[in-house]
Amino acid sequence: MKYYENIYKYGKILFYVLYFLAFFGLWDKAPIYFKDVDYFFKLFLAIILIILFNPLNKTTEFTKMHRNIVFSSGVFLLTTTTLNVFKTNSKLAYDHLKYLFTDVF
Repeated sequence: MKYYENIYKYGKILFYVLYFLAFFGLWDKAPIYFKDVDYFFKLFLAIILIILFNPLNKTTEFTKMHRNIVFSSGVFLLTTTTLNVFKTNSKLAYDHLKYLFTDVF
């Protein structure tokens, strides 16, 4: 197994564990670590995708691991974007409703 495959595999596990802990507020330091892991994992994935799928590189064979990296990159981008927006919007909606109904109750 190539070095980047190991980094990818363990980085993905670390990312999702920290994401789960931070999203549900199970560990108060998780958001601090998550921001760093999120940044470096995105950077790592971008560099790996650019290197592996560079149109000038004619020797890259598309393996099962490459397919896994590409699929997980898409899921990674989708989850970090949509779930964070959903959490932010639901918090804003809750605060707005709470403000509206404070005078009623």
